Amino acid sequence: MGLTLMLEQLPGFHYHHTGEFAELFFARRWPQFPVLHKPAFMKDVYGPFITGETCNGLTKFQANIVLAIGASEKSRTGPGEVAAHDHFFEAAIQHLGAVLASDDVSCIQSLLLLCIYGSNEPERVDLWYTVGLALRLALGIDMHRQETTPCGSFVQEEMSKRLFWSIYTMDRSISIAMGRPTGLQDVDITAALPLCLSDDQLLQPRETAVPSVLPSPDDLSTFLHIIRLRRINAEIYTALHAAGNAPVEGTDPTRYHYLAMLNAWLAAAPRYIGPTSMHQTAEWQQIAYHQAVLTLFRPSFVSPVVSVDGMRLCADSAISLVSCYHSLYAKNKVSYTFVALVSLFMAAITILYVLRASPLLRQELTREVTQSNVASCAAALRRISGGRSVGERSAQIVERLGKSILALFETTETVDEEVDTEFMSWFGLRCQQPSVESQTTPSIDVAWIDLLDEGFDLRNNFYSDAFI
Repeated sequence: MGLTLMLEQLPGFHYHHTGEFAELFFARRWPQFPVLHKPAFMKDVYGPFITGETCNGLTKFQANIVLAIGASEKSRTGPGEVAAHDHFFEAAIQHLGAVLASDDVSCIQSLLLLCIYGSNEPERVDLWYTVGLALRLALGIDMHRQETTPCGSFVQEEMSKRLFWSIYTMDRSISIAMGRPTGLQDVDITAALPLCLSDDQLLQPRETAVPSVLPSPDDLSTFLHIIRLRRINAEIYTALHAAGNAPVEGTDPTRYHYLAMLNAWLAAAPRYIGPTSMHQTAEWQQIAYHQAVLTLFRPSFVSPVVSVDGMRLCADSAISLVSCYHSLYAKNKVSYTFVALVSLFMAAITILYVLRASPLLRQELTREVTQSNVASCAAALRRISGGRSVGERSAQIVERLGKSILALFETTETVDEEVDTEFMSWFGLRCQQPSVESQTTPSIDVAWIDLLDEGFDLRNNFYSDAFI
């Protein structure tokens, strides 16, 4: 009851909010990561915890971290609400030892819950380490292999598949956002996808549990569609961005092959009459699509110099991505997450990079339009970060780079080439071999040099490898 008394002392907090926090977790975050079976959680974990029954450390951790996630969601969309998520988080991590001492499946489940909270509060959780630990535990019990998965009840089998594919999507999401290799190759996976069922349907006999014809906010349609995207993301990374890849000529067929796959993914996106999660909105699906297009057409180890058509696609997708975040913010549906901040920051950097690297595309815009785009990107970063210092730092980086681009509009230039291959080669060289001496660059590129040397500061770590 100590936590109860502590929370009730918070101004504006009422203990009945805990039920709302649990519901918010399942409405807003469960569609993306269905790591818990709601009926079982409410009966076996939340119920005993909230009524003050004697609970073990694992139960206390899972109850508190779910409430922390729900409270974190509430604090972003409920003006005036007290952010109790810090208190639930502190209460949860007191039982982290019990989590690590539990059986593998319970430990994996709890670590993923910790990652979900950490995606909202990246300063509190080392996402790279935590999702890596969860993945290693999953591989240790062969969750990625269908042929070695032990048979159990219908609920157990489906929850095992949901848990593994949640690790998969979390690993892909974090790795790609940080520009790092994924933890498991697709060719090593034989695990079947979970069925597109709701939690209530899992309680039915296996023979009568039939997926609905139309997607529902409380079934796995959102999750399965995200898995399809993460598989495409992983293929793009392997084909174009793996550090061991050597530069090759003629990558356009590969890029347009994956672009067709992304177009098909977007066209097949499930539509919901009443979406409960940001990940079920048309705006988020557009954001995920445009983020993938940016990864597909930006400079890579395989192709450090991109054609003007590829850069135009990058610029269009980056501008569309920023616009979608503004749209979500206007509807009060945007949530601050690590991946959202990085994708928005990289979109802003892409817009400016394209304008710096292509005199032709620069000539298609005016100084005023460019200035408006810079201001829009900086505003989106500040809004989505909810006043956090990392949002302000990233906005300042964008504004500084923006000034260097705006200075180019003050000079009269003749477009001799569609792209500045010298700048693009220099940029790629700095990314791939920062210790190599490169040619002297104009003073106008000092901001770019600083960005590549210092990287993107988040949670006191620098991610310069995300730029290529």
